[in-house]
Amino acid sequence: MTYQSDEWEQRYRKNPNYRNHWPYQEVVAFLARSISEFQIKPKLLEVGCGSGNNLLAADALGYDCHGIDASETIVRYALNFLEKKNIQANLKPAEF
Repeated sequence: MTYQSDEWEQRYRKNPNYRNHWPYQEVVAFLARSISEFQIKPKLLEVGCGSGNNLLAADALGYDCHGIDASETIVRYALNFLEKKNIQANLKPAEF
């Protein structure tokens, strides 16, 4: 683990409330505008996916969702959060 990923890991472990459950409006607007450009179901990779909040909106818009985050804790949380919403996403912890 690098210093930066360790910092995020500690942040998510120490504060369970440090999670965003709502997608960012700017991200949703961009995804909604962009999806019409694709002829097939587009894949989306969110780098630094956090709690999966933006992937929630991306799935609703029709994207095939993937995400990576430096924190294993938040990846586990995001998978659980999305599973409860019946959303399948491919999420992995990763260094970046």
